[in-house]
Amino acid sequence: MKLISILTEKENIIEGTNCANCEYSQKSEAENIEKGDLNKQGGIDSKSKQDLALAEKADLITLPGKKEVDKKKHCNHPKVNQFVTQHMCCAYWNNTGTHRAYGKQEIGK
Repeated sequence: MKLISILTEKENIIEGTNCANCEYSQKSEAENIEKGDLNKQGGIDSKSKQDLALAEKADLITLPGKKEVDKKKHCNHPKVNQFVTQHMCCAYWNNTGTHRAYGKQEIGK
């Protein structure tokens, strides 16, 4: 039984890079979100054609997991420009001190 509860608990944790720890949403104020606005994994699906196009180009995804989400933030990256949750991430994720082995070594530092 302990093994099952550990696995279940681990499935509910979103770790690593995600919109909650990205510089483009960190400065935004958190807003309440309605449960009906979330997909089954706790992300927000783009609704307008413009937002869908931006999401596709940015590879805006919802990460696996089932943890409850009650807040959203606006992503201020001009190529995303829509609300996100901590269950989401995209190709433009960045934060101070991020190391990339190609091109710019650390963006934002």
